[in-house]
Amino acid sequence: MERDRRFGRGGCFTCVECGKLTRDTGLDNASCRMCPYCFEVSCWENTVSDNGFSAEVRTEGLLALRAKYHK
Repeated sequence: MERDRRFGRGGCFTCVECGKLTRDTGLDNASCRMCPYCFEVSCWENTVSDNGFSAEVRTEGLLALRAKYHK
């Protein structure tokens, strides 16, 4: 099986937000060139913006994502 060379380095790329070397995880993060954490944070920020959630809800969501990825 051939290596995926779409992004060079065997399918790895550098996250445009945090600079972490990462790869496609199937979350559509590769199309944005973000690591899974930064991709989910950006999706959450978009959801908050689109739906007018309060600052408390925004913060709770961000803390939950941080706990999920930074164990």
